[in-house]
Amino acid sequence: MADVKNQLEEYVRGMSADELAQFAAFIAARAGASPDAPAPGVRQYVGARYVPLFADPLEWSGTIGYEPFTVVLHEGNSYTSRQSVPVGIDIGNTAYWAETGNYNAQIEAYRQEVLAYDGRITANANAIAAETQARESEVAEAMADIEAETQARINGDNELALRIDSLSKQTPVQDENGRNAVFIGDSFMAPTTSYPQKLAYFTAQLMGWTMYNYAYGGSGWVDEAGASMNFYHQIQKAAQQISIPVADVDYIVIGGGFNDWNDPTPLTYKQLYSAAAQTIKEARIQFPNAQIIAIPMMFRNYGVDTHMHDLYSAIIAGIAASGVAVKVIKDAYMWQLGFKNVDGVHPTTELYEIMSQYVASKVMGGDIRTSRLYSQALSGEGINTTLNFRIADGIVTACLDTVELPDLSAGQQVTVASQVFLTCAAPSAKRLVVVNVSSAPVGQFIWSGSSIVFYAAQNISADTYAGGSISYPLWVKSPQ
Repeated sequence: MADVKNQLEEYVRGMSADELAQFAAFIAARAGASPDAPAPGVRQYVGARYVPLFADPLEWSGTIGYEPFTVVLHEGNSYTSRQSVPVGIDIGNTAYWAETGNYNAQIEAYRQEVLAYDGRITANANAIAAETQARESEVAEAMADIEAETQARINGDNELALRIDSLSKQTPVQDENGRNAVFIGDSFMAPTTSYPQKLAYFTAQLMGWTMYNYAYGGSGWVDEAGASMNFYHQIQKAAQQISIPVADVDYIVIGGGFNDWNDPTPLTYKQLYSAAAQTIKEARIQFPNAQIIAIPMMFRNYGVDTHMHDLYSAIIAGIAASGVAVKVIKDAYMWQLGFKNVDGVHPTTELYEIMSQYVASKVMGGDIRTSRLYSQALSGEGINTTLNFRIADGIVTACLDTVELPDLSAGQQVTVASQVFLTCAAPSAKRLVVVNVSSAPVGQFIWSGSSIVFYAAQNISADTYAGGSISYPLWVKSPQ
């Protein structure tokens, strides 16, 4: 009987779901009951189990048998039995076990996803850092150029001072001591009560010359300064009044021309050309043994307009047409650019001293370095920075230091300077962009005419930002 029972159980286990249902119906029919009827004393149907049972203990073991639909854990993953599992069946046997929860793979997928996010975040951070470093490198490079130019200027001045000091004790400057020089020109040469020491004074002191100064403020090659005192007439006056024989005059230095440009009645190229030729010829006639040095137009410190350039060109051409040997210092128009001065035209005492070194260098056969470095502080309503200008080889480079900005609204404008010392570029407005750590523009400094304004391109939070740089041609035409 037991063997029959075992065979029946084995047979039933091998039935499909449909075969099992048919078999249950057959048994019920033989018993005279419905296959869905509950057993006596039981109020709910008990059939094949469809709700998983969690093993106890939950961790799978090959030494334990398991009922169908039993859930176990193995190495972090979950498995559910497909049927009754005898003792010794391996968890990897797919006839008995189905992997229903690969948590390790899910965790690995999550980990890889987090790593991908970390990678993107790191890449963004690296890109921001690289851009910030690039911007800082640009600013550092520009500042290094400025520092190098400053040091070159200092070295040049020191070298010139040493050279002049050395030459003053030897030849040829030693031979210059006691020589006689007549100075002709405008207020750059002529002393005043407020400024008794100007270009003529410092040049004579530097060279060891005896100075005879007949310059007259407000005069020019044509302009008489309302007193019949243009350069031509100054030369005649010097020849008449000088206390030594005219033959003993070693140098005649003629410098100026700004007042001709500034004449109420605009002068023409032809007038300046003719006046320059006649003045040089008169200098040779009145002082036959003197070396003539001409310094045409020591200009304003903020550039040259077209009319001024035309008159300057006329002076150069007129001097050449005179047929007289003249040492012309043609690049004097660059001497003031980048220097602060008294009134927009006249140099400070410090600049007069520097200009006298230039004249001395030219007299001794040397050259002049005309590159310039200038810095201007910009501030207003919480904005603070420094605008650095470098002028070399006809190119202006403008560079901002780091920029401190307050809270600003988009479109807000703040004037940070009421004067631009170097409007020596073409009249079009110049712009310097200010950026944040992501190199996104937040605003810009704009200058044109007589002021510098900061314009906020977006809402700005108070912080320190990076300033940009630009380069543009100097607004000065080359002599023609």
